[in-house]
Amino acid sequence: MARFNNRRLAALEIAGSALALAGCSGPAGYAALDRDAEPSDALPEELPAYALEDVDEGSARHIGTDEGTDLWLLRAEHGSEVCVLAYPDAVDWVMGCGGEGAVTVDGPAGSFAVQPDGATPPTDATRISDNVFRL
Repeated sequence: MARFNNRRLAALEIAGSALALAGCSGPAGYAALDRDAEPSDALPEELPAYALEDVDEGSARHIGTDEGTDLWLLRAEHGSEVCVLAYPDAVDWVMGCGGEGAVTVDGPAGSFAVQPDGATPPTDATRISDNVFRL
C-alpha cells in the first residue's frame, strides 16, 4: 500500500510540474515594458491626441534612438497587443500595434520591427534594443 501511495504522489508531482510549466507559456513578453517608468519615457508633447486613443500612455517606455528617430514601446489600451512609436519629428512619426509575434512599422524615418523577448532577430537587421530592430 505504501508503494501505491508513493507512485500516486510521484504522479501528482509530475502533473503539478507540467501545470506550472504550462503557466509560463503565456503571452509574449517585452522586458522594457515591465520596468518602472522613468522621466525619459515621457511621450513627445507634439504627438497628436488621436495617436494615443488606443494605447496605455502610462506603459510607454523609451527604448532608444536610431539615426535621429526616438523609439517607444507601449501596450495597447485593451488586450495584449504591443505598439511601437517611431518619432523623428511631429510630422513624420508612425505607430503600429500588433499581437503575438513581430510588429513592424514603416515610415519616412525608416522601417522597424518589434519582437518579443527571446525571439530570433530579423535577418540583416540592426539591433536598437532587445526587442526593437531597424530593418
